[in-house]
Amino acid sequence: AVAGHGEQAAGLAAERDLESWIEQDPSLLERGLVIVGRQLRLEGGPLDLLALDPQGRWVLIEIKRDWLRREVIAQAIDYASCLHRLPPAQLREHCDAYLQSRSPGVTLDLLLEQRGRSLDVEDDGREIVVYLVGTGYDPGLERMVGFLTAADLSVRIVTFSPFRDARGQTLLTREIHETVDAPAAVGKRPSVGTPAPEALLALAEQNGVGSVVRTLYSAAADMGLHVRPWATSIMVAPPANRTRCLFVV
Repeated sequence: AVAGHGEQAAGLAAERDLESWIEQDPSLLERGLVIVGRQLRLEGGPLDLLALDPQGRWVLIEIKRDWLRREVIAQAIDYASCLHRLPPAQLREHCDAYLQSRSPGVTLDLLLEQRGRSLDVEDDGREIVVYLVGTGYDPGLERMVGFLTAADLSVRIVTFSPFRDARGQTLLTREIHETVDAPAAVGKRPSVGTPAPEALLALAEQNGVGSVVRTLYSAAADMGLHVRPWATSIMVAPPANRTRCLFVV
């Protein structure tokens, strides 16, 4: 929502406001996110929200009610390291308990399978994306995020500015702050079951959508975008930030 005339800047009543709003509508950050955990207890402390993106990457969401200080980077990296080493059985237990309380019948394994992933077969570790959410951020934080992105750790800053209208309703303006750096080094192995581009295009042909998928694939490549195949999809990203999804086919 964008604030207009007659609206005044308003403070957030509590950090949990943003946490609840994002939990209810994760598209506030990115379309296709599915929340799989809230206040997940990690060795480094409680993580606000945990999600999966359309490619099956783990999305850590850390929320502050005020400005994002540089110290939040250390906290986010700590959470990411804890999630990376969390045993599959423990992660499944935490997430399934959350999912069952909100959507009976939905399990973590089901969501991962839909994204061509498996919790038990991860040959290149868990790919992690970090969202830092607040109402503003220190300039030094953006510099640090740019450095980490270049080092192939995807960290994104999102700020919300709350406004209150004449009826007392709170509206939010959102800004996603992009960092542009040199392309991340290529060298990671693809996830288990991820085909080569031609194999995925052949699969699209078998399913009757070959011409459409091949056209989009070729157009993205001709434009110089980064095109990455997954088990059942193709992700298109900017060449300067290959972890930033533009769209998925």
